[in-house]
Amino acid sequence: MSVKQKGQLISWIEEACTDGARQRLTCGIVGISAQALQRWKAADSLVDKRQTTPKRPAN
Repeated sequence: MSVKQKGQLISWIEEACTDGARQRLTCGIVGISAQALQRWKAADSLVDKRQTTPKRPAN
């Protein structure tokens, strides 16, 4: 997921929660966990800081 997409999702979820929606349920609708949202909001940036990207196994 791109940084721009993460930022947009955070914005939409915060707006929904302001309007009375539950954070956990809203996150489930968009396909992320509430823990992921909290990590994104707590992080200094939304960029993935892992040194290598996960690789798919050949089989």
